[in-house]
Amino acid sequence: MSVDWPHGDVSDAELLERGLDPTRCIDFAVNVDPRGPHPAVLKAFHRSSIHRYPDPSCRRLVRALARRDDVPPETILVGPGVAGLLWALLQAYGPGTRVLLNEPTFAEYRSASLAAGARVHAWRRSPADGFLLHAATLHDHIERFEPDLVMLANPENPTGAPLDVALLHDLALRWPRATFVADEAFLRLSDHHEYVFQRLPENVVRLRSLTKELGIPGLRVGYVHGTSERLGRIAERLPPWSVGSPALAAAEAGVSDPSIVAHARNLMRCDIETLIAGLRARGFAVLPTSTVYCLVRTGVATWWKDRLAAQGLLVRDCTSFGLPDHLRLCGRPRADQSRLLEALDALPEEGTSC
Repeated sequence: MSVDWPHGDVSDAELLERGLDPTRCIDFAVNVDPRGPHPAVLKAFHRSSIHRYPDPSCRRLVRALARRDDVPPETILVGPGVAGLLWALLQAYGPGTRVLLNEPTFAEYRSASLAAGARVHAWRRSPADGFLLHAATLHDHIERFEPDLVMLANPENPTGAPLDVALLHDLALRWPRATFVADEAFLRLSDHHEYVFQRLPENVVRLRSLTKELGIPGLRVGYVHGTSERLGRIAERLPPWSVGSPALAAAEAGVSDPSIVAHARNLMRCDIETLIAGLRARGFAVLPTSTVYCLVRTGVATWWKDRLAAQGLLVRDCTSFGLPDHLRLCGRPRADQSRLLEALDALPEEGTSC
């Protein structure tokens, strides 16, 4: 059974069905390091014990994360990626939960909420001011809707804008009965990576993706940082052995050496800023970003996506974000950028109007 897929990644099987050779495609849609995982991460993956069941409590990885993040081990729950943990979190709160969203944002917030029987209240940020999240507007919606869960991303997706952590801190103190869920999947790959060490009130739950940080999206592994009571509720909704041994081994190797993520972040931030400069030089409106991807206003996004895909260049059509005139692009090395910019130069101008 095929279903509508709201995300930007494209599998090799789908590319082959489209008549494209996956080995010849350059993927600007997926937000991971195109240079591949660090050698230490790959080595740990290959040496993992696939002939034995993985540790259901992920003890070694939890301890490594606790050391890296300088938090108690009991405040960490490892699971099958941010998306898997997000779905478990919504299931833990259950039907009737009032969830507050600000959009455009990651589609899984709404999908997981609806699947859990939650009541969703959402408002859309305006493109007129670069989709800024205004504190007064957020306060107003919380006061009127009285949510049980408030979903926020830091940095935001697809804009790449950072979240004001002082605002999050103040909101959590002002509304202690609400749980604030901070999706920090790209935080360590952003200019504000030091925010991971900032202490926040106990009613803030923080989701973090190791697949993004370490460039291993084929291995589903992430974690939640929060109180042991909230983590216990989430853990009850996860199946046993939810993270396999290869993913645990690779993640532990990457977490144990903080320089691995720092090196990838520095390279990718340089890549995206260079790409932004090239796009702006060609007249495209690109929002400022604090992380490794950017949001570009192009005109009819499907038009650009299809024509670039025909040349083996994969880009993220943001129609599923409610932005049918935008693309999201990830930073890649200079040679890849040159191919993309040359392709944009060669395309006619019909696609620039909505």
